[in-house]
Amino acid sequence: LGVARDAVGRVQTRGVAALNDEERQRYVGDPKRFFEYTETPGFDMFVKRCIDRRFRDRYGDDPDASAAGYLASSMVRDQAVANEAVKLLGERPGTLLVAIVDADRVAFNLGTRGRLAPSKNVASVLVNPTAASTLLDLE
Repeated sequence: LGVARDAVGRVQTRGVAALNDEERQRYVGDPKRFFEYTETPGFDMFVKRCIDRRFRDRYGDDPDASAAGYLASSMVRDQAVANEAVKLLGERPGTLLVAIVDADRVAFNLGTRGRLAPSKNVASVLVNPTAASTLLDLE
């Protein structure tokens, strides 16, 4: 489940519009629903505490890196996994699907988990969470 590496790179540099029609259908699905998801309560906090942190950890102060592009590629990845899960479950009714994703993809019930939740009965389990992944301030 996921997005082709070259598609992620194009989205990071040129946005979702860089996806071709086939990729957009597969990864994004309904564009209106995809972009409206940013209005979900808590989405701003999710971006600040998860996606922005991941961006800083990965790129630091790299002037060539785009936080907006990284957000767009994260959104595409989350939606692509959700779309693929819905497709697989639709093809195999009654099947249990277990997807192992990093904690940020299920944090605040957003990310991949949130994009999947309207479609299917979804449960999330954090395995071995750290203080950092639970946003617990130990200092």
